[in-house]
Amino acid sequence: MSWQPPLKEFFGAQGFASYQIDTPKGRFHGEAFVLAGADFIYFEVPSPFGLTLYQGIVYENHAEIIDFLRKQIYFFEFSFPKEIYSHWGNIFFGFFPYEWSKYATAYREDKGFCLKVSFAGKKQVLAFFSDEGKLTSLEIKCPPAKLKFNYRENSTKLIIPRLRSKADFSYQGLRLLSSKPTMPQLFTPRGFKVLFYAIK
Repeated sequence: MSWQPPLKEFFGAQGFASYQIDTPKGRFHGEAFVLAGADFIYFEVPSPFGLTLYQGIVYENHAEIIDFLRKQIYFFEFSFPKEIYSHWGNIFFGFFPYEWSKYATAYREDKGFCLKVSFAGKKQVLAFFSDEGKLTSLEIKCPPAKLKFNYRENSTKLIIPRLRSKADFSYQGLRLLSSKPTMPQLFTPRGFKVLFYAIK
């Protein structure tokens, strides 16, 4: 099958997102400023008094979150191939990368189409589209790690089974950018406790 979805190039996005995150350690909710390029996602959560409560970034095979309230840094390490981690912004905001379509296999589904993209080893992506060609969900499988994204209008739901966690993001006034933004740099505060998690 040679079916291909209508693809749009994603340079980046910025705006605000309401979030609700459920983990075994509790539920967290609030609003964050988000800046993303095709290959990174940066966010910061302000307090009502103008101070930053949380700051974080996802890039390459890492995610780092600074918790200024608890003086802790959460560092996550993944084991995804470059073909996946070079598209974090695309994936998070529901833009199927054009280069994946070149070697994807298409399947007809009950409610649309599935594109299967295989990488080295058993690593693969399954992307599900409606009959109209709209991306509705995307699964990243890099055993034993797995991520699942569900897309609705102005929202993204992320499920991380290995961490028994999920997150819902709703966008308010999100603006797509016409050029790639510069990735912000995080500066690690001294004296903060570092907690390391390997998702492999």
